[in-house]
Amino acid sequence: MQTPNLNRVYGSFFKIEDGENHISVLRTKVSPLIERLKADNIIGWYAFHFHERKQYNPEPKNRSEEKGIHFRLELLNGKTVEDLITVLPDYCEDPILGIEKDISGITVGTGKKHLISRESLKNSNISDAWKVIGEASEWVLNLLDSYKTEVFNNHEIYNGQIIQHIHFIMNLLQPRYTHLQDGSPISPVNGALLF
Repeated sequence: MQTPNLNRVYGSFFKIEDGENHISVLRTKVSPLIERLKADNIIGWYAFHFHERKQYNPEPKNRSEEKGIHFRLELLNGKTVEDLITVLPDYCEDPILGIEKDISGITVGTGKKHLISRESLKNSNISDAWKVIGEASEWVLNLLDSYKTEVFNNHEIYNGQIIQHIHFIMNLLQPRYTHLQDGSPISPVNGALLF
């Protein structure tokens, strides 16, 4: 996956309907849509997250708690938002231009907000961080695509398989947590390994 041109990134959102399984949504809606957009040479980079609608579009009229998929899609040179709109399914909202220049994210028990900022990146280019986030989305789709359909019908097998894949990633990175969710310390020196 290439580093995205953030000036060409559009967002779109679609609601996950009540009773819809999010893994099924990834396999039956997200993956085929991404494949089509890539095959039609409309997008280069992409990422997606599960969010409430208000995180996708913070305007007051969109402050809904509805949960859904928030796409970020980089249009290739020569493609327009109209090209994107014509191939987006009806369940997707019309795209809006824009992407966060700094990436805020998790808050740990200490109350400290963690921010992926350009100052922390080797080249001070926030697009590099978005590239990795896109690669994570691509990894998830590849992971789900590597399994037989019947695996997703057995939550115990599915959960075990996914947890094992995540274990391998966390094992490589060895993140350490120094505080629990309630803010109490785990260890005064080394923290605790997650895996």
